[in-house]
Amino acid sequence: MHMKVLSYVFAGLLTVTALSGCSNSTNNGGGGGNNPTTITVNFTGNPGSLAYQIGSGSYTAGTLSGNTLTFSVPNGTSNFSFAYLCGQGATLEETVINATINDGTTYAGGCASNTQLTVGSLTGSVDTSALTNPQTLEVASSQPDASYYVQIPVAQAPAFNVLAVKGTDDILLAVLDTNSAYIAAKELTSQQVPGTLNGGNTVTFGNADLTTPANITYNNLPAGATPSTYLFFSSATGGQYSLGTVTTTYPVMPATLLTGSATYELSSTAIAANGSAVSFNSFTNTGSTVTINFPNPWNCTAPVAANYPTFLLNSYNGFTGNSGRTLEASLLWIGGGNIGYSIYLVNYPDTVGSSGVTAPNLSNVSSVYPVPASGMTAFWSQGNTEFSSGKVGSTPANSTVSTVGCNGNFTVP
Repeated sequence: MHMKVLSYVFAGLLTVTALSGCSNSTNNGGGGGNNPTTITVNFTGNPGSLAYQIGSGSYTAGTLSGNTLTFSVPNGTSNFSFAYLCGQGATLEETVINATINDGTTYAGGCASNTQLTVGSLTGSVDTSALTNPQTLEVASSQPDASYYVQIPVAQAPAFNVLAVKGTDDILLAVLDTNSAYIAAKELTSQQVPGTLNGGNTVTFGNADLTTPANITYNNLPAGATPSTYLFFSSATGGQYSLGTVTTTYPVMPATLLTGSATYELSSTAIAANGSAVSFNSFTNTGSTVTINFPNPWNCTAPVAANYPTFLLNSYNGFTGNSGRTLEASLLWIGGGNIGYSIYLVNYPDTVGSSGVTAPNLSNVSSVYPVPASGMTAFWSQGNTEFSSGKVGSTPANSTVSTVGCNGNFTVP
């Protein structure tokens, strides 16, 4: 059995999904007149500590009201930042968002849930006799952020008993052939686990359940690089499923699954000769040829070694304009007790000047914020991300996300 997490990562240390959690609001204006501008940050999960900064002032400790942090930016001031802490035990992650009132007034932040999935027995019967060369049956539980799945030989399909996520959930049944290619799929909604699939009735695969191949083409692939492409599928009912690695083709789901808001995501990454990672994510609902248009690599400048380094993020000229863009940086290190610490910076372009962005020291706000110690090896990464939708974090059907990144390490002085 396996756990597949729906995320796409460029080589280095930044996860684009985490960075895109900060979404612009549709209200992009200030307070008007002499009125302040109210900034609202809605959180999921349980951030351990909060802080915010107005202009170039000092950080102030923040407090949640319910799951919301609010603070005011006075008239005449544009820039602001907010920071929050996630993690416990072996990991501690600090995220800092730098923006202006022109970038929006409502944002989203969050900490990953530490809730462990619980599983139970799911029994059922599947008939694959009408398919050509069926080899493997995949039984996948849908989750908002992950897909838990089990693969069994088709020989066991007429009467199987597998583990699935407990509760009421959508179940994807997929059949793979002898080449491990997906050849058929069905989704059964609102199934109860523990329980019996499809009310005890045999699930029969036929011609209406067959997948068909669609082509993937690659443009601007760095010389000598081999792309690594992953396929995800979100059904119209909200089911999210990971379908593994693809290369020159991907399986188009049967028409019964391609309804409403059903969407594919193809996430592809390649490493250029200079070590720069380029990533392109395509979101499509057409089931037709997908073209991966890699951005140009980035010859970035490494940060000077420091406890709180400065990142020169605006040296990449492959993306133009500020709409739908973020500039990112991270610093990670292993501290005492083998605890992993990290600082993530997400910056809207209008907050980044020629002098770069410096990771803030928030230890004066709360002692729980991580402080890189002298002698530690710190791993850094930098990234530039562009959403074709023009809105950070927005990935509607037939949109794309392009990312370039670089990474390295230094010893903290």
